[in-house]
Amino acid sequence: MINNVPGKSRVAAELRNQISVVSKSKMPLLLIGDTGTGKERIAEAIHKESERKGPFVPVNCAGLSVTLMESTLFGHAKGAFTGADSKRDGVIKRAEGGTIFLDEITEMPLEIQSKLLRFLQDFSYWPLGYDGEPKKADVRILTATNMDIKMLVVEKQFRKDLYFRITGDIIRVPSLKERKEDIRIIAENIIKEINNSKETFKLELKEEDYAAIENYNWPGNIRQLYRFLERCRVYKAGSKMIKTLMKRESEENMQLESQRMDDDLVTLKDVEKYVIKKALTATSWNLTQTAARVGIVLNTLKNKIKEYRLSENDK
Repeated sequence: MINNVPGKSRVAAELRNQISVVSKSKMPLLLIGDTGTGKERIAEAIHKESERKGPFVPVNCAGLSVTLMESTLFGHAKGAFTGADSKRDGVIKRAEGGTIFLDEITEMPLEIQSKLLRFLQDFSYWPLGYDGEPKKADVRILTATNMDIKMLVVEKQFRKDLYFRITGDIIRVPSLKERKEDIRIIAENIIKEINNSKETFKLELKEEDYAAIENYNWPGNIRQLYRFLERCRVYKAGSKMIKTLMKRESEENMQLESQRMDDDLVTLKDVEKYVIKKALTATSWNLTQTAARVGIVLNTLKNKIKEYRLSENDK
């Protein structure tokens, strides 16, 4: 089994199969999926399953200026910009023979997008401030985003030609909501990992604890589950404390969602989901009362609960 994709669900099996197929090629891949679904681990699994002997080098594209992004990728010559006191190799040079993973690719400045496109045409490049003959590199490029990249292309915030260049294939990484039957296996793996620390307390979950986390819709996905289990270990949590921490997790998620509604431009579906979710919580999931409160018929409410994948364990 590909270790980075544990689980017995159909979507986990399909993902492992896709990794097995695409890892044998050199084509660029785009990984799409919600925040926290483990896209970097999937990218690393693809690299490990491939025949590439060089390193796996991840780069987060978010928050980097044009100059810093260009230097990070291609390197720079001495004196290329203020503070460039010496020559520096970029990740393209350091990943020779291996794989570069560009996370949050949609955050890459448009100016650098054009230079990445040029590199992907024949894998030649020029470090920042270098005016000699082009350098060559043997690297594979994997990218990832949690954004609607096609919409960004339409809005001209992401280059269409680069989009087609990086999508030799597209791998969709499923959320935990889509693979609930894998949550226990993932949690067990996380617990083994965090219990390997030097802390004397070793976290152990009972059946009722596993049932609780399996039924919870983790909006932060694997990253949130990992943080929650780490918190349980820090608090030396037994089942009673785990329930308390689960309640705190739910309250934090509601606060974050409420803040997003206040701060962001949201869709009507976002508003509808939020209102229904809040009404369900207020009525302790009494569907008849909830339908009356939000002004819809019971069958419509049931359909909306299914559409938005709401669960009583979200309250």
